[in-house]
Amino acid sequence: MELKGRAALVTGAGQRVGREIALELARLGADVAVHFNRSEPEAASTARAISQMGRRSDTFRADLASPTSIESMMDRVLATFPELAVLVNCAAVFYPTSVEELDSEAWDRILNVNLKAGWLCARRAGLHFRERGEGKIVNIGCVGSFKPWPGRLAYSVSKAGVVMMTESLALELAPQVQVNCVAPGTVLFHEGATESHKQQIRSAVPMKREGEPQDISRTVGFLVTGPDYITGQTLVVDGGRLLR
Repeated sequence: MELKGRAALVTGAGQRVGREIALELARLGADVAVHFNRSEPEAASTARAISQMGRRSDTFRADLASPTSIESMMDRVLATFPELAVLVNCAAVFYPTSVEELDSEAWDRILNVNLKAGWLCARRAGLHFRERGEGKIVNIGCVGSFKPWPGRLAYSVSKAGVVMMTESLALELAPQVQVNCVAPGTVLFHEGATESHKQQIRSAVPMKREGEPQDISRTVGFLVTGPDYITGQTLVVDGGRLLR
């Protein structure tokens, strides 16, 4: 897909990997709708950076745990960017929850934001793309889609669901729309990570380093601008960690 003259929506685009994905799509020629929930200053910064590249950009607030908020956001995005042709479902919540702590409220929030919201965005965008005759959806999964992470049961379940959602949507929306998934390994340690924890992770990765946001953004860029014959696939970007 040639992105010049087309627009992309990236959820969670205010910071970290989502920001880099939004910037990469702008570098490739797209105008970009920047979704955020709480990170308004960061989202505004992302939009400014995109505007400085000569692309159109605007920010859109939505609580992805709320279907009503998602529907309102999609209305506003499509009104502002009727040429929308790309959706990247990047936003997610990620925090440890032991079995004792994982009550119904925590389960619902994690599954709603990480899985249900992606489906709601993809359904609305996918039907729009199908009417246009073209479109790309990229969901951001995780290596936790394939191997459970201790203390993150609901998160791992949600990301496993993202893989199946990707495959199912690829069938439902073909041939006009291609739907793929990127499953990162460790990218950007959390602020509280100790040096010993970082070294433990790096030693488990054949590439001997954590990933960088650009590793993910460039993979998304490939799936968006690359061959249209790729659909329903999950591309693992983890430095080989799943091999062990």
